[in-house]
Amino acid sequence: AVLIAISVVLQFYLGDLYALLHVQNMLAAPGPDFINQMTRGLKGDAIAIVLSIIGLWVIKLNFLLFFYRIGYQIKSYLITWWVALVVVMACGVVNLGMVPYDCMLGSTMHITVVCAVESRVQKIYNLYIVSVAIDVLSDLIIMAFPILIVWKTGLNWRQKIVLSSVFLLVSFTISVTVVRGSVFGGVYKSVTQTNRQVIDSSWMLFWWYIEFVVCKF
Repeated sequence: AVLIAISVVLQFYLGDLYALLHVQNMLAAPGPDFINQMTRGLKGDAIAIVLSIIGLWVIKLNFLLFFYRIGYQIKSYLITWWVALVVVMACGVVNLGMVPYDCMLGSTMHITVVCAVESRVQKIYNLYIVSVAIDVLSDLIIMAFPILIVWKTGLNWRQKIVLSSVFLLVSFTISVTVVRGSVFGGVYKSVTQTNRQVIDSSWMLFWWYIEFVVCKF
């Protein structure tokens, strides 16, 4: 349901977001309706990112619930599971809190004056990298703790390898997350005409979506 909702939002707002990016990258001049396009595009960007974070953490929670049923009878496993649950959910709350809502849903004056300053753009990018690190950390916790517990149990080698392989599927999500936050991917790039730095929202949204799809399936 969340994945479909993100697709609908992207289809509805993507034209406005691309219009904003074309002006931002000096590929087009602002039209008479540019302010409205900018407002709609940033609103769609914010909605899609928030939905992506919520959807990803619902999937992470599903992983944890699946792992809970595997070893809830073991006290050490249960304690570790609760610690992992608290940390992973806290990571999700922090990730939601780091979305620059004021530069997406704020007034036109605030967006065009405050959020266009180079230092503010750099701060948003730094927060984005931190959110990627938090995302990876939560995935590593989900992947690591059941593997460590499984290899301490009395299961035979085949069962240990099969279960560990299931847990290691989370690594696919981690790899996509790393790409999403890669400084080489174009998320934070220079506009050569004026040597300004801009954040490529289309890159961010694309990899948020890919991460969600990979995590889901």
